Amino acid sequence: MKYFKELPKHPEQISGTTVLQRMVDGLGFRYRVAVTGLSKEQLSFQPTKDNWNLGQLLHHIYRLCVWTSKSFKLDFEVQHEFAEVEEYEEATLALLTELSKHLAAMTDDELAKIEIHLKRTDSHMPFWYIINGPLADALTHVGQIVSWRRMAGNPVTRVSGFTGIAY
Repeated sequence: MKYFKELPKHPEQISGTTVLQRMVDGLGFRYRVAVTGLSKEQLSFQPTKDNWNLGQLLHHIYRLCVWTSKSFKLDFEVQHEFAEVEEYEEATLALLTELSKHLAAMTDDELAKIEIHLKRTDSHMPFWYIINGPLADALTHVGQIVSWRRMAGNPVTRVSGFTGIAY
């Protein structure tokens, strides 16, 4: 698997689509750092009984990425929970890679027409809600994975999310 081994080079132009693409790339890179080295045994780790466990977080992030991808008309169906960390990693990073490529080919006019469907209210909302909805939520949960791995005694490799360089 080659997805997001390093932080991709930033886009040359600044536009709505390239800014969103960079957010997706940042999410993909941070997700990869967060899950690399996570063991199957740790999927059941949860800091308290009121929290999701790490496996549930991986599944939720995957579903958020599918939801976002579907908003951009990429054809992905949610899989049932995976048994292995590597399956979540592969599926989630593949989604984010395809979404990044799709955004690189989009115009801002095309982006302006994108809507996200909220099943709970059966409503369609403009693409702005993708940023503060599933993308922000996924980034929050990636941070939880990093934190909970420390609690579980398996911290992530120290890598700068700013530069993509290990330290």
